[in-house]
Amino acid sequence: MNTAVRRLALVAMVMCVALMVSSTWVQFVKADELNNDGRNTRTMYRTIGDARGSIVVAGTTVAASVAVDDPYGFQRVYAPNTTVDSSGKTVYSTESDTAQAVLYSSITGFFGFSGRAGLEKYGDEYLSSESNHLVFTRLRDLLTGQPPQGASIETTIVPEVQEAAMAALRCERASARCLPAPDGHSYLEGAIVAVEPSTGKILALVSTPGFDPNPVASHGAATSTRAYCELEGPSVPGCGNLDPPVTAPAAGLPLRNKAISERYFPGSTFKLVTAAAALESGRYSSETMLYGPRVLDLPQTNRTMTNYGGSACDPHSDEISLANSLKVSCNTSFAQLGIDLGDDAIRRQAQAFGFDGARGEVRIPMPVARSQFPEDLDAPHLAYASIGQDSVQATPLQMAMVSAAIANNGTMMKPYLIDTVRAPNLSVLSVTRPTEIGAPVSSSTAHQLTSMMELVVNEGSATPARIPGVRVAAKTGTAQDSNRSPHVWFTGFAPADNPQVAVVVFVKNGGDSGDAATGGKVAAPMAKQVIEAVLNR
Repeated sequence: MNTAVRRLALVAMVMCVALMVSSTWVQFVKADELNNDGRNTRTMYRTIGDARGSIVVAGTTVAASVAVDDPYGFQRVYAPNTTVDSSGKTVYSTESDTAQAVLYSSITGFFGFSGRAGLEKYGDEYLSSESNHLVFTRLRDLLTGQPPQGASIETTIVPEVQEAAMAALRCERASARCLPAPDGHSYLEGAIVAVEPSTGKILALVSTPGFDPNPVASHGAATSTRAYCELEGPSVPGCGNLDPPVTAPAAGLPLRNKAISERYFPGSTFKLVTAAAALESGRYSSETMLYGPRVLDLPQTNRTMTNYGGSACDPHSDEISLANSLKVSCNTSFAQLGIDLGDDAIRRQAQAFGFDGARGEVRIPMPVARSQFPEDLDAPHLAYASIGQDSVQATPLQMAMVSAAIANNGTMMKPYLIDTVRAPNLSVLSVTRPTEIGAPVSSSTAHQLTSMMELVVNEGSATPARIPGVRVAAKTGTAQDSNRSPHVWFTGFAPADNPQVAVVVFVKNGGDSGDAATGGKVAAPMAKQVIEAVLNR
């Protein structure tokens, strides 16, 4: 064999080996990753007509697979209309209640040709019958020739509380900041979360403006793709060449779950973390006097910090107690407190509450974005971080966990959205048990913080959240957002002496109040509506 032939044979052998390695890598090593990739439309086409399990809220089905006469066999319908047949059995229709579909869209997500989101994605192993819990069900279906049936997911959501949260974010008057939703109403852009402090059950989870998942679930691939692209915008793969073209995403980006997937400056609600760090240090009590001037000179700079509206924390003195600092939300005293404590102390306390993933990744089962407290802060940046500004960022659910831990005597519970999973024969496959994930503060600190937060509601910035005969504990926040109007917050719980719910309200860029927005003015009345819904159920 001459040299040229040997070289050619060697090249051919290398190419064959490379092809074998590449095929093995794709078909075996990367198989699971590729099958689960949301962009894998072949997987969606294969499963789009499966008899997926239902998603249930307090006995009402909010997502169901309805038998249809088309090549797929089953159509996913959100908030399906129902009838009762002659035998008394509930029959689901392909027609739906749009308002109900929008109400639960931040929970159900969607399932269609463009992928999946929400519980449809992160509860898929149950809904699609792929869970190991359903192996005998799959075997039975295979032997009997029946189409595979998924398990149903019963959520922790309380309808009255979810409805109150959605209604709270509804616009009461026309405004350029009010965003339209498919239910015929307009909403402020924001989120509300309600959690049961003693268990971690999520009673309400709302992200507005919300969307109708039904068009995205359509069996018409073109219809489904357009509906998805109109929500997400032309920059998403597959959305740039539609005719007619999609020019922009839907106002308010409805598919972005603002309660769990987006992080924002928490503003003065973060003062709860700073106050907790002070109390936990053992060097402070609620009555300890702090330095809180009208204007605070920031160390190492020629910059200063002022309070909201340039006001004094105490008109008669440059000193104010820790409790009164929280009551009036004094920026300068909390900034100086943060500097005095040091960035390690504030960071440790933030991480004790779950910032930076210190309590592990939070899944409800949807993953929750990791809230952040910056590292290696100098004194001026620490001053701003101590009042929830600078590069401190948190999800609304994270701030709900802060209040819930304080309400629960200092013990933090893992938040969860799935209560029970049932097989097609209604047998119970799994039940979520409340799980402790740490104790961010001692019971003594929790009691002091509770008393201080009650003062905020009774005499301070959160007075619009007062409820006759009910002790409410809370903290409001107004967080600057570059050159835009401030975000507004409320985090708190009630009743303070027997907590049943911890609530967070977040309204992006002040809602329709714009630059005049404050947490007390905008968010506190919304929180009151949600708290009352819990107490009156």
